[in-house]
Amino acid sequence: MKPSAVCISILFALLPFSSAKLAIKSGKASVAGSDGSIDTTSAIDTSKGSQSLKLNAQDTLKLSFTVYDDADNVDVQPHQTFLRFWDASIEEEGIVPVKVSRDGKAKFTMNLRKPPVGLPPSSTNPLQVTLLLGSFTRESAAYPLFDLTLPPSGKVPPHPEEETFHPQPEIAHTFRPEQKSPLKFISLVFAIATLSPWVVLLGLGIGLHALLT
Repeated sequence: MKPSAVCISILFALLPFSSAKLAIKSGKASVAGSDGSIDTTSAIDTSKGSQSLKLNAQDTLKLSFTVYDDADNVDVQPHQTFLRFWDASIEEEGIVPVKVSRDGKAKFTMNLRKPPVGLPPSSTNPLQVTLLLGSFTRESAAYPLFDLTLPPSGKVPPHPEEETFHPQPEIAHTFRPEQKSPLKFISLVFAIATLSPWVVLLGLGIGLHALLT
């Protein structure tokens, strides 16, 4: 699937009215096991490029950061905040909204036992996770956060009526075979048999007429 047209259009619509740009600080990503213990913690530094994280089926991803105005160095709340999950190998994308408080602080939690609706199907290739920030009054921004490896998605169970949408066998009609005409001799015999009474009657009529005259 191509990049989300809705998300891209929103970010382009939120054109800046000043040179101030949205930025993030105090970014941290951690992976917690099924018992709640933190297995991995990584600080997010957008100037150093993406790092790699791996999430197992029972793990939980925890992400936190603060959005601020890099011109005034004050914490702000953007108008739109999304996480974009992109698998470049199969061109699958998912957009997941992130809630940011008025003081610019954001927390995002993802548990694979109940994944967000916007998460795309995963393969053996990592998903590129990018933070998208949009504002009406400041310059919008996109920050690559990390590459996230997830367990491959299982097959989606088929819909009970899926077969009705598959190509169906062509409907074939069986017609009665074409009737064969009888032999000309047989047809002639039946024609003579059919006309013979009329010939006899005609002869009798002629004979009767002769007797009367």
